[in-house]
Amino acid sequence: APARRARGSPRLGFSSPTLLTAAAQRALATRPTPREGASLLLSFASLGHTDAAFFEKLADDARSRLPDESAQTLATLASAAASLDQVAASTHSTSLRAASERALRAVAKEALSRRSELRPTELFTLVRAFARSEMSGHMVEPLFVSLRHHILRQLGDFSASQLVGVAWAYARSGLATTHMMRQLGDALLPRLHQVEPDMLCSFTWSLAAAQARGLPVLATLEQEILSRPGAFKRSEREAITGCFLRLGRPAPFPECVSAEHVGSEQSSTAHSAWLH
Repeated sequence: APARRARGSPRLGFSSPTLLTAAAQRALATRPTPREGASLLLSFASLGHTDAAFFEKLADDARSRLPDESAQTLATLASAAASLDQVAASTHSTSLRAASERALRAVAKEALSRRSELRPTELFTLVRAFARSEMSGHMVEPLFVSLRHHILRQLGDFSASQLVGVAWAYARSGLATTHMMRQLGDALLPRLHQVEPDMLCSFTWSLAAAQARGLPVLATLEQEILSRPGAFKRSEREAITGCFLRLGRPAPFPECVSAEHVGSEQSSTAHSAWLH
């Protein structure tokens, strides 16, 4: 019940510190399962709750019981810990950062040992969560390298938006290879028309960040973007143009070529939606 109330609070606009503290105490008293604990972590982090002791207790309880939980719970905890990591960054809380890192380390260890049972939704959620977190590259790299094979052999089962999200996660982590981006692009190519404008922007940024030049998907991506020019904001058109230039392609929006922020600086707009 506390988990359901906490999840409902953002929609209802409830973020009173007193209410949150009372709800947090009640939540801990119910001895939530790891899945419920992950849901609570996500909900309270979204509400801006900053009680380090509460988050530490939830995260530590959840991670200690991970071996007995489903892959879905594993992915949910990763997403919750990444959100907690962002709260830690915004509040400069070392204790919150420590709690989120402990949870993420436990998830990474468990994911590596159970990688063969992870399905597209869990794989997408995991890599997106770790890419959103502030964990250093040497901690993330073994997980991403290991999961790459399992992602590529299931590409046909990913949705179009999940393919874009995976590309973004690997590009943001600096672990995208041209081979991987080529395969992601090939899987996405017949479904580009299903991708929303902001996701087309994100995918373009991912290709540019990975320096994935000469891929078959680029021509179709350009055609898809040009087929709906009114769908993109000025900042997105500038970002897309900068990315195409970095990829050695003609500018899809020539009027943006001389824009002051064209290129890598403005192209960060393309991936910002995936950070939250």
